[in-house]
Amino acid sequence: MKRVIFLLVISILFSCIQTNTWKKYTRMQEYKGVINKIYKDETNHMVYTFNIKISNGEILTENVGIWPHIWKYAKVGDSIIKPADTLMIIVKKRDASYREFFCGY
Repeated sequence: MKRVIFLLVISILFSCIQTNTWKKYTRMQEYKGVINKIYKDETNHMVYTFNIKISNGEILTENVGIWPHIWKYAKVGDSIIKPADTLMIIVKKRDASYREFFCGY
């Protein structure tokens, strides 16, 4: 029984550390680009994923499951902006309307 409790405590601590690491990584990210593909990533638990063409021509693959319901609003061709030092992402439509999405951590 003590072993089970010990393993439970260790797994809870590990999950907290992992969440904080992802939160720091997400906060540091910064990019601007255009969404050119939206799909469910079969290799990552069917998480919604965007392929984003950023300003230097590279394609960035972003799992967007941490921004609740962003995939319902975003469409291929929309601009996407992730400012540095935030847990927010902005999706801008071609008609200049936009919506801000906040990280669900």
